[in-house]
Amino acid sequence: YESLMRLHILPLIGDRKLSKVGAKDVQEAYASLLKSGMTPSTLDNTHRALHACLERAVQWELVQRNPSDHVDRPRVTRRNKTVLSEVEVKLLLQASKGVRLEALFSVALATGARSGELLALRWSDIDLRDGVISISHSLKKSTVGFQVGETKTAGSKRKIDIGPKTVQV
Repeated sequence: YESLMRLHILPLIGDRKLSKVGAKDVQEAYASLLKSGMTPSTLDNTHRALHACLERAVQWELVQRNPSDHVDRPRVTRRNKTVLSEVEVKLLLQASKGVRLEALFSVALATGARSGELLALRWSDIDLRDGVISISHSLKKSTVGFQVGETKTAGSKRKIDIGPKTVQV
């Protein structure tokens, strides 16, 4: 959220006094961001970050009302996820055979885990004897680089059975 504010909102309205930022300013900033190519989904995340900041300003009595309460939020349409077919999975596994990231591809296909979850795996998370992988952390980009932290949600922590072929890889 910090980067959304720094990169997108501050250049558009960051030079104004907080008490002078109105709903029209926020709406115009959103229109500008959409026009520049920002996706509605990213704009929705940007709106949530800005709204939270302005809500805190209201709580601290820096402003009387939150101007982002009075703007039209972007409509976000969820896209269907693209899933590899069985043939595509076999082709990917064949193409990755013997390459450095073969195990990563194999585990990714076997588990469906997010890339950050896969990249945060430690040997202590992997039980090759019982064929189980424990997802409990995620690799995230932050202002100081990449850091291992908690998973995206508490419900994301899970144990996943992997088959003998994946264990072998």
